Order: sequence, then C-alpha cells, then structure tokens
Amino acid sequence: MNAPRNSPNADKPGAYNLATRVGKTVINPGDALKIEQYITGYGNITQVKLVCYLSSDIFDVDHTYVEYGMKPDSTTGEINWGKHKSQLEDPGLTLGLVGFRKDGWAESTMILDVDGASNRVLTELKLEKAPLDYNLKTLKTISPGDHYIDFYLTYFNGEKWCVTKEKTSFKVKNFFERHAKKISWLAVIATTLSIIRFGLVPAINLIRPFL
Repeated sequence: MNAPRNSPNADKPGAYNLATRVGKTVINPGDALKIEQYITGYGNITQVKLVCYLSSDIFDVDHTYVEYGMKPDSTTGEINWGKHKSQLEDPGLTLGLVGFRKDGWAESTMILDVDGASNRVLTELKLEKAPLDYNLKTLKTISPGDHYIDFYLTYFNGEKWCVTKEKTSFKVKNFFERHAKKISWLAVIATTLSIIRFGLVPAINLIRPFL
C-alpha cells in the first residue's frame, strides 16, 4: 500500500460526510444518549478535525465522553476503534482525527482503504466500536422536549478547505410521558369508581323497594 487510499481517483479532491446513528432518540432525564458516528466518502483528505457543541446545562460533564482513535490489537494485529477517551469540555469537544502513518505518506490518517477492490474506507466500519462512539449522560434537571447537537467535520481535500455539518436530534420525555402507564391505570380506576358511584349505586337504590 503506497498510499492510504489507492482506488481509482483516490488522489482527486475528496468529499466526506459524517454518518450518525443514535441508539434511543426518546429518553428520560438522567439517561445516557448513545451515538455512533462514521465518516464516509472518498478521495484526498488531510488535517481532519471534528467539533461538536454540547451544553453543560444539558449533559453531566463527569460522565459524558467520546471514544475514538485507532487501537491495533497487540495479539492479532487487527485494528479496532476506541484508543482515546475525551470528556466534555465547555462548550463542547474538538478532536483531531489522526491514525497511523507509513513511510511515504504525507501524514497520519485513519481514513484507509478497506481493500483494493472498492472505495470503502475504514471509517465506514464498526470495529468493536464505531470510529466515534459517544456516551452523553443527560442531567436529571434537563428540560423536556426536543434537543439538538451540531457536529462539524473540517478537512482539506487537496484543493480547498471543506466543512460539513450534521445535526442530531433527541427528545426528553416530560412527566406525563414518563408515567403514561400509571396515569392510564389511574384513569381506568377513576372511571370505574365513577360508574359505580353514579351508575350502579343509584340503580340499586331504585330497585331496592321492589326487593
């Protein structure tokens, strides 16, 4: 492999985007939001940076982190993700995405060919973990409703600087949504008691003289 990417047109200006998978998009206050993130595309790419903005009013700083980076297995030599672990900082996270470097390569990179038969790259694959694996612990005081996280991928494609944006949304349940089953049962009980009080009891009183 004389370059990180060797498929046809690999040396042409690259085009890349973030691809994001969210575990549960509707959560309770205090739950952790689980996010897997991949980088897809092909072509020339250097000086890769990822930035996301996370409010400390929403997330628990001590238990919010992202795992990333290439982690070769010392026994098998296979590559896995999750070498580094970075915690939330105000106002969010800024990560320089590097991998490893071979002689002749311009710089370290994590965007490598999977094989020589296609233009698939390693950052499109889950290897034990996703290339970027987030655990975002929400505060129990988080306000209910819809929330959003913006991710920005910055890189140089050989001709110009490129920035792509990915918006991820999730919803925090309110009190009634969190206790919907209990409230439903209470409504059934209340309805039953109303039927007994205003329907069955008067009917019994009506027919009692004839008994």
